Amino acid sequence: SAKALFPGPEPGKPDLKLGDIGLWVMDDGSYATLHGAPIQNPWVRLLWDLKPGSSQLEVDLSAAGWTAGSEILITSWDNPDWIELRRVDSIQGNRITLESPATYFHPGRRYAYNKTTQALRLLGAAESPLSGEVLVPHQCEAALLTRNLTIASDLSRGKGKAHTLAMMGGGYRIAYTQLKDIGPRQQKGPFGRYPLHLHRIGESQGIALTGNALWNSFLPGHQGIVLHDTNGASVNNNLVYNVQGPPIDTERATEARNVIQKNLLVNFFTPDPTPQDDLAARFSYVAGFTAGIWVRPGNTIQDNVILLGQAGAAGLGMTSTTLSPAPGAATISGNTLRANSLGLVFFGSKLSAEFKDGVLAANTRGL
Repeated sequence: SAKALFPGPEPGKPDLKLGDIGLWVMDDGSYATLHGAPIQNPWVRLLWDLKPGSSQLEVDLSAAGWTAGSEILITSWDNPDWIELRRVDSIQGNRITLESPATYFHPGRRYAYNKTTQALRLLGAAESPLSGEVLVPHQCEAALLTRNLTIASDLSRGKGKAHTLAMMGGGYRIAYTQLKDIGPRQQKGPFGRYPLHLHRIGESQGIALTGNALWNSFLPGHQGIVLHDTNGASVNNNLVYNVQGPPIDTERATEARNVIQKNLLVNFFTPDPTPQDDLAARFSYVAGFTAGIWVRPGNTIQDNVILLGQAGAAGLGMTSTTLSPAPGAATISGNTLRANSLGLVFFGSKLSAEFKDGVLAANTRGL
C-alpha cells in the first residue's frame, strides 16, 4: 500500500491539513508513475448465463492476467443486491472457475433484433448479427479487482480514508493499480479529497489513468475519478465501484479534450457529498445531483458501461461549458446506460454533443 502523511497548514499552501493522509504530487515538474502488471482485459462481459449454484463463467474476452486467488466482481443486470464478489479458482482461456458458486442469476446472452420483421433471435457465442439486424446485449460483466500494486486505506485504525492528489504543477500516471477504500479522510471533510484527483492541471501533458480498479468494500467512497480544470487526459478501462457522487467527474465544466473510454462504473449514489452549488444554479439542477459521468462539451465519452446509479442518479449528466469560447461538441458514442434512476439527462441550454450508437436498458427513465 502507498500512504503519505503531510503536515499543515503551511504558508502559501492552505489546502494542506494536519493529518491529511494521501499520495500527493505537487509543484512544477513533479511527476509520479505507478504502474502495476498490465492486464489485457480488466473487465469482460459474460457470454452465457451464470446461474445460482454454478461456479463457471464463460466470458467474451481473454482473461489472461487474471490468476487463481484473485478477487473479482460480478455485476447484476438491474439489482444492486445481486452484485457478487468471488475469488478465482482457475482460468482456462475464456472460462473462469470460481472458488465458490454464484448465489444469484447473472444473464450473459446476446440477441439479434431484425429492424424489419421485429424478430429477436439468440446469438451463439461466435455469431454476429446479420445485415439488417442490430445487437441487443443482455449481459452482465465480470471485473478483476486484484492488482499486484495497491493503494489502500488502513481502516482498522479508525482514522478515515486516504486519497491521491496531483496539483500545483504536479502530475501522475496511474495504471493497473487497485485503489481500495480510499476517498475522504472522514465524512465531513476536508473537501476536495477524492480517490483519483487531477486538480487544476491545465494541459495534462500525457496524464493517463488506465486499467485501475477503484472500489470500496463496504461504505461508499467519495466520488471516483475527478478532473478539475484538467485538459487532454486519458481515462481508460478503469473500474469504479460503490461510490457516493459521480464515479467520473469533470468537476467545474471547464474541462476539455479529455478521452473517457471503456470504463465500467457500478453502483453509485446521489447526493454528491461535495455539491457544486454555483454550477447547479447556473445550469438549473438540484445541488448534489449525481451522474455516472458528468459530460461537458469538447470531451469524448466512448464505450463506457454505467450501471446501477441509485437514489435519483443518472448514467450520463450533461451541461454546457463555462469556457469561452466553447471547445466544440462532446462526442458520445457506444455507451451502455443500464439500470440507473435516469439514463441520460441534460441541464441548461446551448448544449453541444454528437451522439452515436449506445444502449439504454432497464433505467427507471431513459431520457
